[in-house]
Amino acid sequence: MNARILAFLLGTVGMLIVSGIAAPNVRAAPAPTLSIVSPSPNEVIGNGGPVVVVFAVTNFNLTDPGSGTSSPDSGHVNVFADDEWTSTASVNTIVLALPSGEHTIRLQLVMDNGSALNPDVNASVAVTVTQGPSGGTPGLSISYPREGALVGTDSTISFRVTNFVLVPPGGPGGVPNEGHVRVLLDRAYYADLVDVAPLHLNLKDGPHNVTLQLV
Repeated sequence: MNARILAFLLGTVGMLIVSGIAAPNVRAAPAPTLSIVSPSPNEVIGNGGPVVVVFAVTNFNLTDPGSGTSSPDSGHVNVFADDEWTSTASVNTIVLALPSGEHTIRLQLVMDNGSALNPDVNASVAVTVTQGPSGGTPGLSISYPREGALVGTDSTISFRVTNFVLVPPGGPGGVPNEGHVRVLLDRAYYADLVDVAPLHLNLKDGPHNVTLQLV
């Protein structure tokens, strides 16, 4: 191999090496994330709410709707309750007034024009709202008359309810610490009560059994 050919080969190899060193190292931008900080999954929200939702985002700039150009790294949050759109949010705290019962809250990151990101970025949490306290054991006691007492036909039953809020019948079932008082007279349905006012009964002569239940 003569000197001219060797020099050409060496020059070519040198160019390839320099070219490889100069190649750019391009990395994709981190994808946006969305997480719900509170409430906790399946948390019971007492005393009728409201439900305060706190969320966190990364790699995404929260802005008011209509305040800028649409891009996948900025926008706002769509808020859904039980698959129904309720509002938008550009701050990380949302306050929702929800009725008693079980609810699913879903948040979704969207661009300024309302378009979802691709892939979709969302987070959800299930909660239960009750008019009663969020914890504690419900209690029901009859304060008058005593067991086995001799009373007149026109009688009054006084009772006490604790850790339980009385609401009209017909609401969602399975809600903790709320409902009404069911009255059974001689094991048969007699009435439903939604307050703790004394119960007046007009009874016939003879023995009777009055049962109160929280339902």
